[in-house]
Amino acid sequence: MLKMSLKLSVLASILFIAAACEDISKAELLAKVEGKSTPAEIEAALGKPADITNDGALKLWKYNTSDGPVCFSMVGNLAMRMICS
Repeated sequence: MLKMSLKLSVLASILFIAAACEDISKAELLAKVEGKSTPAEIEAALGKPADITNDGALKLWKYNTSDGPVCFSMVGNLAMRMICS
């Protein structure tokens, strides 16, 4: 019983820490990418997006923040912020 309680406590701690890592606001996320205009620069600043949608040459990268998603449209070597749908 003690081992099970310990395992559950460790698992809960890991999940709590992982959830806290995504608690970034839109403003904080946008500050990290200020002046960046390529997919490589965006990914270097923010890491992998939570979701990627491909539509031919157009790619939509979606990042989740504590106050809603932030999306970037990627075409070739150009990245632009856009409204998430």
